[in-house]
Amino acid sequence: MHIPVLLQKTLEYLQPRNGGRYIDATAGQGGHLREILKHIGARGRVMAIDWDPVAIAYLKSEFASDARNGRCMFVQGNFAHIKEYVVRFHMGQLDGVLFDFGLSRATIEESGKGFSFQKNEPLVMTYGSDVEQTAEDVVNNTPERELADIIFQFGEDRLSRRIAHAIVLQRQRHRITMTSELVACVMSAYPPRFRHGRIHPATKTFQAIRIVVNKELENISRALPDALDMLCSSGRIVALSYHSLEDRIVKNVFQDASRDHQGLILTKKPITPLKQEKEQNPSSRSAKLRAFEKK
Repeated sequence: MHIPVLLQKTLEYLQPRNGGRYIDATAGQGGHLREILKHIGARGRVMAIDWDPVAIAYLKSEFASDARNGRCMFVQGNFAHIKEYVVRFHMGQLDGVLFDFGLSRATIEESGKGFSFQKNEPLVMTYGSDVEQTAEDVVNNTPERELADIIFQFGEDRLSRRIAHAIVLQRQRHRITMTSELVACVMSAYPPRFRHGRIHPATKTFQAIRIVVNKELENISRALPDALDMLCSSGRIVALSYHSLEDRIVKNVFQDASRDHQGLILTKKPITPLKQEKEQNPSSRSAKLRAFEKK
């Protein structure tokens, strides 16, 4: 069962209200969407966006009655195009936008695209079909120095150069196509004493490649300012991030908007889950929530 992260805090800061217009920019399995719909009444509207066609098909089935009565619409696409979607579907000024940048359990466990190093699957890692390259392309075609920079910058792994070299040695023997092959490269680059820590050695490399394949940070950097532009007065953005690179972008966008007198940062420090939520929902452990209200 999907458990939405920081649900009560999300609702507290988003403040969905009767008749409001909202966007769930990362609708996933609909955990946050369901709760937003409970607060907006018969005249409210929510646009649910997700890049994954499987997620959109699930949402259309799960929220069919809300779609029939006009309270909910579904867009399969990249949230970087959020402004285009608002214009196309005549949403007008928005009362709130929610971004949850986490990877859903369904995507990790059921997509078959190699998002998890715990399953042996083809190296794909694409959210949608409209991407320029797959994880296999990145791993096999990127020059060694650039690959090391990717792993260091987007995975923040200090052993990035050793990992990149191990990948290049392996792909000279044969093309790397499966997750297990990439994991083996990473493990060979790690000294034995560092292979059994709290975080699996492959975690950061998989994160880095996924970010590059889907241009995740570029999409966030584009979508947040556009969402701010589309808010009505007192409209709010709530953003949930799961690693420092995402959180840094959210923090900087909100700080820039505050300096430009566009509104108020509602979270002086990011909101993080309490111990009980972390125990009940391990995927929430690294979550940080930030919120902004437009003037």
